Amino acid sequence: MKNTQFKPSRTIIYFGFLICVVSTYALAGGPITFQPLVGSSLQEIPVCFDDSTGELGQCSTAPKTSYARSVLVSQSGTGDFTSPIDALAAVNTWCTDNGALSTFNRCEIRIGPGVYPLGTESLEMVDFVDIRGSGNTTTVITGNVDFDTNLDPRGVVKSAQASLSDLSVYNVSANANPNFAAIVILVSTPNFRMDNVFAVKNSAATAGGVGAVVVLDGGNAIIRDSLLFGQGGDDAFGLLVEESTATVRNSVIWARNGVNNSSVEVASEGILSRATILNSTTDEINVGGNAAAELYFHWSSAKTGVTVSDGAAVVCMYSFEEDSLMPFNSDCSL
Repeated sequence: MKNTQFKPSRTIIYFGFLICVVSTYALAGGPITFQPLVGSSLQEIPVCFDDSTGELGQCSTAPKTSYARSVLVSQSGTGDFTSPIDALAAVNTWCTDNGALSTFNRCEIRIGPGVYPLGTESLEMVDFVDIRGSGNTTTVITGNVDFDTNLDPRGVVKSAQASLSDLSVYNVSANANPNFAAIVILVSTPNFRMDNVFAVKNSAATAGGVGAVVVLDGGNAIIRDSLLFGQGGDDAFGLLVEESTATVRNSVIWARNGVNNSSVEVASEGILSRATILNSTTDEINVGGNAAAELYFHWSSAKTGVTVSDGAAVVCMYSFEEDSLMPFNSDCSL
């Protein structure tokens, strides 16, 4: 039988490792619930936000953030600003003192709970400045925004090379003019990301066009875990992609109560226009205009099928029509 001997060297190494772990945990102060929002030094007492409860509170530690600067928008008076528009307008004051903004030098605007009405003004995002709310049921941005379709289009939110997350955006415009369009979120820039956002045209328009999310003119959007809902007007879209690209995951896309409804429409006049829909639920889908219009529809359902025209390219995999529960063929036919 082997002589089992006590090995002091192994014990010393073990206890040394244990002491290092415990010391590191103690110095870190244990788990920290509140995540700091403010890195701009605009406030004497930094305010933190609890991701799990939606509560605001005093930071338990000095602010630590992956952003160069981070500010809080709050209606309670505890933040740096009371309006997200004001926070964006002052970016050069609180954000860029660490040098020019870039992919590796970003800033963040955090928005506390509440309803933030913008009136007829758009929230125009800034490149590399991410906007994050406190949850899509607790942070709500509303706007009464429509535009003449012959002019530069705009929405309640206009995109940038940045992310929009954890909030809701509502366009409350009646949009009674047939030559006007009411858009919730307009994407006309590359590298826009949207995560856990409700984009809703909340009351049916009486005329004109309606779009929950419109991606056009070379825009590029990645959308995850979101609701896109456009309703009313002559043409209603949940997601409209024109000569641009969009990838949507784990989302619901609806178009209702319009004369013509397309929950997803992909259109092109010759420039690549592509929508990739993954693990999502939609209403009507239309793809056409040119062979450069493409749809990839995987692990998803469409209420009334996919309409393809003008030689557009479509591929369906593991998807089905909701009304009939019939699986789509690879060319999206039934």
